[in-house]
Amino acid sequence: MSFKMNSAPVTLFEGNDERSKLVACGRILMKEANGRAVKAFNQGGEFTGELDTEKYARLNQGTKEAILLFCAKKGSAYDGREAPETYEEFARRSRDYYKNQAFIHTLSGIVTDIVRPMLPYVTSNALGRLAQMIPVPLGQTHEIVVESNDFFVWQDSSWGASRSVPENTLYPATITLNPRPISCEATAKWYQLVANDADFGLWLNALTAGLYNKITALWYGALRAAATNTYYTPAYLTASGFTSANLNTIVEAVMAANNVDASQLMIFGRRPVLSVMLPTGTPQDAGLTYGLGLEWMRNGFLGAIQGVPSFEMRNAMLPGQVNTTGNMIMQDTDAYIIARAGAGYAPIYIGIEDGTPITLELEPHETADMTLNVNMTASLDVKPVFASKIGVITNVI
Repeated sequence: MSFKMNSAPVTLFEGNDERSKLVACGRILMKEANGRAVKAFNQGGEFTGELDTEKYARLNQGTKEAILLFCAKKGSAYDGREAPETYEEFARRSRDYYKNQAFIHTLSGIVTDIVRPMLPYVTSNALGRLAQMIPVPLGQTHEIVVESNDFFVWQDSSWGASRSVPENTLYPATITLNPRPISCEATAKWYQLVANDADFGLWLNALTAGLYNKITALWYGALRAAATNTYYTPAYLTASGFTSANLNTIVEAVMAANNVDASQLMIFGRRPVLSVMLPTGTPQDAGLTYGLGLEWMRNGFLGAIQGVPSFEMRNAMLPGQVNTTGNMIMQDTDAYIIARAGAGYAPIYIGIEDGTPITLELEPHETADMTLNVNMTASLDVKPVFASKIGVITNVI
């Protein structure tokens, strides 16, 4: 089983009573907001939205108002006040509920129930082809057996002496996913949540967006470690500077080292790196006038470079940098040529604990902005799944 946005069970979006219907609507909003965000970054061609802009706006506004009114009723019952009848009345009295424990606990519970089952799907959708997310039974581990890319070598021999040639052995690798807790602490402004024009679906989706950054950092760290390890990347699989000749040399070497075809390789790089990987030399440059230029202008880089599919390593912000310096996790100027570790393997696997007790707690703080602290905890593990050898072209830009 794997988690894909379009394969999310329909039961996640059904409800039988007032609260479960609110939770179901929140999940629809989260799904649509995530799909729209992914498509905006040219990552989610497989996702098909179910709501147009007008229907999304109506569902967004109606769901947010209904959830906050539902919580307000619980809060009013807690302190003996009369509950607001309309959202406008709630908005006028919103300060009364900001630190109302029953209101906050009810809202925390609803948001937790929205996010918990959707987390694997939205995370998998955001990572696109980069990662494969799979469930791991509660309290257990999951093993991935990566078959060897080596092959048996035949040597000259003679009759009666066939046993004298060196013995060949295939060594499959076993990678174990062992989910463990990771946490996130964030701050939301109360009036931004209550405001009539706030995108509630975007707010829900933002709660899990940081998880993508965390996984990106883990993947990037594993890739850089492999690229500087001579076992994975011996000297003959490296080149400095991009040229068509350099890429052909590295691709041919990675194909031979991993016993795969070019179509089974992948070129990974940041968008600025992939964008400059264009044919060089004569007569290849002329190819840009026969269609490559159009593809480059449409996508920002070529979908396949000299027969090898290319994939953008979508960057992520360092924690706390989105509103200040905007520093990114990935800064290097290299391109990586990687073979899939057997048929169907993604370059990174994420094991999320099945039924993981994802928790989300809202805690109000009496500040000038009236903020809500949001704490989330999930249980997962991330492991790179590489083939035997990796090619690296350094200093592409």
